[in-house]
Amino acid sequence: MQNALKKLFLTMATLILFCRPSHAGLLLEPFLGYNIGSIEYTVSNTNTALDGSYEFDLTGTELGGRIGYSFLGLNAGLQYSMGSYTKSDSTKPAGVAASADDDYDATLMGAFIGFNFPILVRVWGTYYFDYTLEDTNGDDKGDEDSGSGIGLGIGFTPIPFLSINLEYRMLSIDEAKDATDGSITRYPSSTVGEIDNNMIFLSVSAPFDI
Repeated sequence: MQNALKKLFLTMATLILFCRPSHAGLLLEPFLGYNIGSIEYTVSNTNTALDGSYEFDLTGTELGGRIGYSFLGLNAGLQYSMGSYTKSDSTKPAGVAASADDDYDATLMGAFIGFNFPILVRVWGTYYFDYTLEDTNGDDKGDEDSGSGIGLGIGFTPIPFLSINLEYRMLSIDEAKDATDGSITRYPSSTVGEIDNNMIFLSVSAPFDI
């Protein structure tokens, strides 16, 4: 399902961006919001106290924008945002000690496609082809986690040029890069399963259709 959505988003966005009708409009949309989410994975096959389920809370602010084209309510384009997140313990195996909070710089790049209804409601989907978390403090400072995923959103526009938005993001972390030696670990691995990073993004934006 996720792969099919990725292909749909990319195909539709590409068609609209490069086959622009003469009466289409340019879409510019800055946004600011707050993420509430989690990171979950399972460790196994170590035969130690590390085996078990892990869950971390991931929260923080995010600033970004969209640029694209709109035509008869349909819109598509590219999206970029930067965030400052904090990761904190939620659930760990009983034998694993609690860890201090970690701060991250986040970047997300994606392609979106959406539709604006005439009843002040808008919907969209985004394929995030580049999602990166860089640790900015502690022993793992400089380490990077990266992945991809999709987002499904809905917005309410009570007045022109203002949209109140809710987006559910289903992301995965596919690899980690160690800042010390440059080594890369890909997931799932022999001991760490798939790393799911699901988030709810609440935001306000100013969509300008020029």
